[in-house]
Amino acid sequence: MKIFLLAIACCLAFYSHSFGQQIKTARTFKAAFESSSQQNKPLMLIIHGAIVKNNLVQNYSIHPPLVYTNIRSEDLTERLNNNFVNYTTQSADSMLTSIYQDIEIKSFPVYLFFRPNKELYYRSYGYIRDKPAYMKMLDAADEAYKSKSIAELEKAYLTEPTNNDLIRKLIDKRKSLGYTNNATYIEMYATSLSVKDFNDYQTVLYVLEASPYADSKALKLAFLNKATIDSIFKTEPMSKRFELNGRIIRNTMNEAIKLKSQPMAQSAALFSRFSWTNEPEKGLRSQTSQLLRFYIETKDTLNYLRYAVPYYERNYMYLKTDSLIKLISNGSVSTSNLKKDSISNTLSNQSLSYSNDLDFASKMFYKTGTRNPAYLNQAIKWSKRAIEVNPFGSYYDTLAHLQYKAGKYVEAVENQQTAIKLIKKDKVNTAYFELELKKMKDKTL
Repeated sequence: MKIFLLAIACCLAFYSHSFGQQIKTARTFKAAFESSSQQNKPLMLIIHGAIVKNNLVQNYSIHPPLVYTNIRSEDLTERLNNNFVNYTTQSADSMLTSIYQDIEIKSFPVYLFFRPNKELYYRSYGYIRDKPAYMKMLDAADEAYKSKSIAELEKAYLTEPTNNDLIRKLIDKRKSLGYTNNATYIEMYATSLSVKDFNDYQTVLYVLEASPYADSKALKLAFLNKATIDSIFKTEPMSKRFELNGRIIRNTMNEAIKLKSQPMAQSAALFSRFSWTNEPEKGLRSQTSQLLRFYIETKDTLNYLRYAVPYYERNYMYLKTDSLIKLISNGSVSTSNLKKDSISNTLSNQSLSYSNDLDFASKMFYKTGTRNPAYLNQAIKWSKRAIEVNPFGSYYDTLAHLQYKAGKYVEAVENQQTAIKLIKKDKVNTAYFELELKKMKDKTL
């Protein structure tokens, strides 16, 4: 008996020691930032890539929890617990929207270090497989914490608003951390320069890299010298050119949505259109796509429904299913209804993008709350096309909801049951989908 009790005591001691060495984590995203502020400690936020199967993000509640590191080290754990508030999540977490709007993140996992005032001061990418590498990252973060913060650099600039060296330091600091919206600062910088300064390649490139708004003076000044602009868009790598234009469009539209400014949204959409100088069809499509995003996010249902129908019909639905499948599988198709420069010319081996777009549009029509039979039937048609291309459970769920709203209750129940069967095959939690099915059967949805 004594030996048995001694064994139990040893096990409890070991468990207590192991438990004490666990990395302490905040309960929620919001609580993490609150604890950082209250404790005056930096926050280390780790974002892992979401696990997606057949267009559904796997529910982490039925899988092993995400961990900060598999490295077992008492001093590493102690350092993380003593020096940081810790929180980890996955990239599809809806709470990350505000971070994604401010900070560009190109890959996962990513380690983001925030000051107690929520200001990012260091970031790092990639899986860390050994203790020295992890400690090296934390050392670099500690050094970055000692450097001047963005708030301090902004305060210094505001004391000397005509000092271009100070504003460049501020812009450069923000860019190095992934803050892509530097429109306010580059506007001040650009308008303080002389017209002849915009003949310089590097000056113009610097302005574009700071992502001025599409309707700003800074962008107009950058485009003053056509030869310089042409040189930039011929010399810089294609990826860089797409990045420059994409950031300007994205930041302008984000600000337009924030301000609910139709003129600003129109500027972003027009800039998007004219970014496709040699491909007018793509330009027109891009312009409409940007405006649709504005209407969705500002809850302008009337305009969204009005413009979405011709957009999706023109760019997605004119191809017959057989022709579309051939196009996706073979990369080309000989058919009389394949229009030149249409979206279908870029669909080779991109069926997921095609079907996702149609499923997204179908979902948006459902979420608007419309009960107009014409709009609901339009969305049902798009949803069925998405399923024809990629029969995912999530697409059947979209179709079922649309059919329920259109009063087609039998079809809705059948398709929701199909959705659940397909989703179960991917070992994804179906609790939400089963609850929706019950509501459909009870007609309480």
